[in-house]
Amino acid sequence: MGKIKRSLQAVFLNIAASGSATEEWARVGVGVADMSIAYNPQVKTEQDVTQDTADSEVVGYQPNLPVTQTAKKGDPVYDFLNELRRKRATFDDCKTQILIVDLYDGDAEKGYKAEKQDVAVQIDSYGGAGSDPLSIGYTFNFIGDATAGTFNAKTLAFTADTPSA
Repeated sequence: MGKIKRSLQAVFLNIAASGSATEEWARVGVGVADMSIAYNPQVKTEQDVTQDTADSEVVGYQPNLPVTQTAKKGDPVYDFLNELRRKRATFDDCKTQILIVDLYDGDAEKGYKAEKQDVAVQIDSYGGAGSDPLSIGYTFNFIGDATAGTFNAKTLAFTADTPSA
């Protein structure tokens, strides 16, 4: 059992224009030092008068992916997000998709295990301290359930798994 390098879990952002039928994937991570999905479990707790200890059930999740990124002109992810910031995009104008790709689970020929997730992009902050480079803070808010599939790193194409009968 070996440890998995952080660089082998990748997030790709669909940077195609809103409403475009064609997907255009760019890897999120240039200028990003830390990136973790917060699953935000929704828990229901009940305790009746006969119990000394409550019962808790996980009833759902509200995942999101908060990121702070150093602004790097020419990085397609930064350029896409900066446009959303400038437009103060809302509703459908701030929706896109991300791919969460496990580059440690699969291979270049057959593809890597991946999840395609609809997201609403929330711009949280823009700026920084005087001695620091400019940064942009944003959150990918997950919409609905992810679609499981595989990702071809050579062609940057996602293929959804076929449901088993």
